[in-house]
Amino acid sequence: MWLAGGDWTNRNGRLRRDLRERKLKDVTRDILAARTAKAAKKLKKLEGLDPLQRHKLRIALKKLRYAVGFFESLFPRPKRFAARLKDLQGALGRLNDIQMHEKFARNTVRGKRQLPRGAYALGVVTGKEQAAVKPCLAAAVKAGKRFCDLPRYWQ
Repeated sequence: MWLAGGDWTNRNGRLRRDLRERKLKDVTRDILAARTAKAAKKLKKLEGLDPLQRHKLRIALKKLRYAVGFFESLFPRPKRFAARLKDLQGALGRLNDIQMHEKFARNTVRGKRQLPRGAYALGVVTGKEQAAVKPCLAAAVKAGKRFCDLPRYWQ
């Protein structure tokens, strides 16, 4: 486990020594602040992000959620913070699902001899999901703004 036996525990050097001498609450504050700042920076540009960039944002939010959970005994999180983080991840997850379904449909129709009905069905499903992109993105932007407006409870 990194916490108990990571290289920071026994390596020499000023940076490693400084890390060992810091209080856990201070390190935790820095980790939560850095992960939140990284996510907030990307959230401000959400409407202009392509699907891969949105996926990376989703991963950054997942890492933040894990960090929040890991350090919960030091800084109990308010329910509102967890709820808004969950809403945001859900909206981004839906956008990612739509992207993956479209990719699957393209590969399925391209890769195999598809009966006309199968290709039509995939087109219908993909078309309906594409119509959902705009409202899903709007929901993600709204959830992102609400999340960015939250106070940093660990400070």
